Amino acid sequence: MWKATGGQGEHEVEGDTVKACLEALIDAYPEARPRLFDEDGQIHYYLTISVGGRVVQLLHTPVEPDDEIVIVPALSGGR
Repeated sequence: MWKATGGQGEHEVEGDTVKACLEALIDAYPEARPRLFDEDGQIHYYLTISVGGRVVQLLHTPVEPDDEIVIVPALSGGR
């Protein structure tokens, strides 16, 4: 994601749902779309999204103006 957002890890966006916030991020950084959404417009299965510290599953989950949305890719590997 860093490469798609010009190396920036944090961004302020406005929206009243997770999807609206992600769309605002994509408006600012169009290269982020394929890193967030699959061809069907669904969040990639390997991404976990939390809002205010709570993991959410639905894009229409409401967000408050001061909520922090965190996007974490699945981690794998090791021995």
